[in-house]
Amino acid sequence: FGLFAAAAAQAQTAAAPPVRLAEVVVTPSRFGVVEERTTAGATLTSRELEVLPQIGDDLYRSIARLPGLAGDDFTAQFWVRGAPNSELLARLDGVDLIEPFHLKDVDGALSIVDPWTISRLELSTGGFTAEYGDRLGGVLTMETKTPTALQTALGLSLTGVGGSSQGAPVGGRLRWLVAARRGYPDVALRFAGRDDEVDPRYYDATAKFEYQAAPGHTFSLHALHAGDSLRYDRRTNSPKLSSDYDSDYVWARWRGTPTRTLTGEAVLSFARLAWSRDGTGQLDGFPFQLRDRRRLDVAALRNEWTLSLSERALLRGGLEAKTGETRYDYALAHQRTIVSNGRQVVVTDNVNAALRPDGSSVGTFVSARVQPWAALILEPGARFDRHDYSGDDEWNPRLNAALTLGRATVRVGWGV
Repeated sequence: FGLFAAAAAQAQTAAAPPVRLAEVVVTPSRFGVVEERTTAGATLTSRELEVLPQIGDDLYRSIARLPGLAGDDFTAQFWVRGAPNSELLARLDGVDLIEPFHLKDVDGALSIVDPWTISRLELSTGGFTAEYGDRLGGVLTMETKTPTALQTALGLSLTGVGGSSQGAPVGGRLRWLVAARRGYPDVALRFAGRDDEVDPRYYDATAKFEYQAAPGHTFSLHALHAGDSLRYDRRTNSPKLSSDYDSDYVWARWRGTPTRTLTGEAVLSFARLAWSRDGTGQLDGFPFQLRDRRRLDVAALRNEWTLSLSERALLRGGLEAKTGETRYDYALAHQRTIVSNGRQVVVTDNVNAALRPDGSSVGTFVSARVQPWAALILEPGARFDRHDYSGDDEWNPRLNAALTLGRATVRVGWGV
């Protein structure tokens, strides 16, 4: 009877369908100082971002309600404890974003980051540790989703249309994520009967291809493109303005754990931003003509390492190098009136500029995180930055601490 029962149980187990798991995460029972932080930050997941109220499906507008941030109805740029958005370090999948906004003629009405692609973002509003560079306002880091299954989606809202595709073949090492969207404020203006005055358009696309080369080692290729245009032509003899903006980012990223105690990240990136503006017609009753062309190319390499010495101590260090070239071609001809010798005369102002500034910068940092006792974590560090285009050498000491008092944690940050 015992043999029969065992055989029946074995047959029933073999007949049961296998359960396919999307992910298995194995973690140690104790994390130590590696998982402890000395800086305070707000963290949002993709599920939390989906339920936040948004205007125009905009990521920046949805997080502008976090404590310490302030925004307005016209721009997606927000202020961090009074600091302008230019002092915010925005980093997407390891690459630094430069002016990540659509419709810059209206002060950046929307951001170029598609909120659907984001799985997690983290915002720190002060007391940065040594790995972050010369920013004063805040640090916003965003990570895109890691696909676990084949999925295609289409989205339609009052402000735009978009689509996405992601996939992860079973047993394969390659994963991909592709998303694109197009806003149609021009369509809304057409229905409102105002398309004869202003015609704004914007779109963006994101792509990520990730390859699991070996356990603990991930390589990925990323691309982000954003473009928008604006046409303004209100009536005869009024200013006629047109502008086009393009932002392109291409980068490669490696994240790995060569040993049980050593982890690293390397990001090699290239970014190009292009501005094009033209204007003709009448301005203040006099004719004018404007031609404005700008372009910025930036190549960057960032490499960071973390060495865990024990559960109570670790070392961090890294290097960052950038080189950039800029082109400014600006021409403006404008007539105006002045008083000369008691008479009112018309003069023509001509402004012409052709500038080619370029240069490079290098930065390096080292820090240590120690836990002298269970309630206290200290993180001293130092950073050095050199910018050859301005001739600046900067040494920045940093000191962060976190003290746990029951359910409360007191964090202190100091730096130069």
